[in-house]
Amino acid sequence: MSSIKEESLVNNPHHNYVPLDSNLLRDLDTTGGIHSSILSSIEDLIKQIVKDTQKYITSFTNGDISKLDESYILTQAENLKNAIVTQFELQNYDRSIKISKTKIKDNMRRDAQLDEEQLEELADDNISDMIEKDYYSFNSTQQGLLSTVIKSNADYQLLKNVVFIVNNPEDPIPDEEDDEELNVAGGKVSLKDPISLQYFQDPVCSKRCKHTFEKSSIQSHFSKGGSNCPIDGCSQTITRADLYPDQLMRIRVSIYKKLEEKEREEDDDLERVI
Repeated sequence: MSSIKEESLVNNPHHNYVPLDSNLLRDLDTTGGIHSSILSSIEDLIKQIVKDTQKYITSFTNGDISKLDESYILTQAENLKNAIVTQFELQNYDRSIKISKTKIKDNMRRDAQLDEEQLEELADDNISDMIEKDYYSFNSTQQGLLSTVIKSNADYQLLKNVVFIVNNPEDPIPDEEDDEELNVAGGKVSLKDPISLQYFQDPVCSKRCKHTFEKSSIQSHFSKGGSNCPIDGCSQTITRADLYPDQLMRIRVSIYKKLEEKEREEDDDLERVI
């Protein structure tokens, strides 16, 4: 009876489904991706690291900047980076499993003209091994994207660079010195709005050209019909939707003003002594 069924499978040109061994099918169906709770816990960890560190940054920028614990900031930056990498790799694993399962099922439905030896080889395959191989192949193609994900993460960039900014509020961040889009004059970062020429209070940055403006100034520019970046020589078209809070600039200005105030107090103390 079984030989008749096998012969009908081979000779029927309209039959395009090859049944796999029942254990193999069960293995495939029970192979799952990353549980949503795991991805959620990583996302919660990232949010908690950012929340705790930003709270600390706010406290010292509004208080005594000399009490900055640089090791805490740098450790939190490294913790955040590790969490981002973990999240990226787990998401890749989840995607690769879905791709693998789709590919395997598609292969099951391809040309039914398989001989007995090919069917035995397919039945002996291990689904987990096949998925693992696909994951490493898929993940290797995504590693170039990982550096982009890290570099484009505003929270990580804030934590990574805030220690340098606290010590050098007017200096370009080292790995940005060659960025032509930065508003840098004479080797220093301008802490003033290019429109009002006043120190930033609520700075926002354009994701199109990376120029920073005082929020009220650029909003006024839009209200008057402006659609291009108001910086001379910049031809980028920007909209309100392109703007995001420039936390690094806010910290730069806050630290700079505190350092200025400290210098004035020291000068006053010196004059009184003299």
